[in-house]
Amino acid sequence: MPTSRFAGFYRIIRIITVQQIRSLSTYVFLGCALLMALSAVLTTVYRQEIMSALVDPTLASTLSDQMPTASWPESYTAWVKNLNQILVLGGVIVVSISAQRDFRSGSLAFLLSRFLSRPAFALAHFLVSTITFLIIFLIGAFLAGVITTLFFDNSPLLPIMGATMLWGFIFSLISAAIYCATGIKRSLGLNIITGLGLYFLFQLGGMWTWAKTHTPFGLSDIAHHLATDTTTDSSFLPIVSSLLLLVIFIFASLYSFSRAELPLD
Repeated sequence: MPTSRFAGFYRIIRIITVQQIRSLSTYVFLGCALLMALSAVLTTVYRQEIMSALVDPTLASTLSDQMPTASWPESYTAWVKNLNQILVLGGVIVVSISAQRDFRSGSLAFLLSRFLSRPAFALAHFLVSTITFLIIFLIGAFLAGVITTLFFDNSPLLPIMGATMLWGFIFSLISAAIYCATGIKRSLGLNIITGLGLYFLFQLGGMWTWAKTHTPFGLSDIAHHLATDTTTDSSFLPIVSSLLLLVIFIFASLYSFSRAELPLD
């Protein structure tokens, strides 16, 4: 039996990282991120041409006149929409499934009885999964930023990278909640309800002024303003409360998983 609370942590980190690198799903998700980055820029630049091909040219011209002029903030906003409406949502579903699968592995009881502690196993899976998705998000953001500079002069990279990192943090917060749910009860349904519930709260929470300025649900509004390089009325409280909530979720998941009975499947 492992004697240390985090026995085998670095060893299992290496194992999971290699598995993640070799996984086909990692590259499929990366391909989706690159496609979303490309489409965000091109739909912004060629918006009028796309609408003219889909609807009557006169109507397309009228609609185009009512829309903001194509610019780098519009391009970055389109990327952030693709990120939070498609990539983050997809990532939440993937984490919900993988967390339930990993914690019901047939070899898990053997690993935990030999060299690996339960908190180390849970924390390693959470970290590798979250960092992998964050890297994919940042690669997509970098591509969107580089392509944007080809169409709009003096387009800064910092806004799109900052907004993407903030959505990556939101994703890590949702992932931590999913792992916490997994530690309490290994149920795919509970994982999906937890993940999607928090995801939609982040999407809609910014509509409530108090929540936007005092709770983690204001992070999505801050991300939007970061992408467009504009000021926001949100305070530091959403960030501070989010960090506190992330720590709570992580410790709760480690505690609940350490008390789970074997076998887990």
